[in-house]
Amino acid sequence: MTRDCYIVRDLLALCREDLVSGETRTFVKEHLARCPACRAEWEALDGPALPPLEGEEPENGQPFRAFAARWARRRRAVAAALAALALLAALLGGCLASYLVFDTPNLCAAAAGAARVLWTDAETMTLRQQPRVVLAKPDGSLLETYMAERGFTELEEERMGALRVFTNGETREAVLCSQNRYWCLWSWR
Repeated sequence: MTRDCYIVRDLLALCREDLVSGETRTFVKEHLARCPACRAEWEALDGPALPPLEGEEPENGQPFRAFAARWARRRRAVAAALAALALLAALLGGCLASYLVFDTPNLCAAAAGAARVLWTDAETMTLRQQPRVVLAKPDGSLLETYMAERGFTELEEERMGALRVFTNGETREAVLCSQNRYWCLWSWR
């Protein structure tokens, strides 16, 4: 066994993974062509044929197929990661929009409440218990009815714009009211 054989055998695993320079690959390929002992060592590694040199055609297309398979796996992994990031961004964006529009970070409760108030006969829908947030049909007098059912009356002298104050004799509750043409949003403060 020559000195070149020792060098080539040290490089076989690196050549198998295509981690060597073009000059080293040429050196190993030329050595394997003339040394049956090193060629047998290469075949024992169960590796594909050496990657072709510049301008050479791949033998049986094996290196290209291996590269194409690795590329497809990486592309699928990147696509899956991007899809997961897009889903996460959509969920976070939905939660932020729910918080800004409905005063609750619970996207599901906000969507269900809006659907129930808009498309069913339900007058109100509680979106959050503490602090209470209620979505109602766009009827200005519905808040008084809702609070009367809970035993509260409005303190007219303490009303400040959209902030309305109710009492049941023992406790006071301040409710911030906002309304558009689709619903009323009542947020307890």
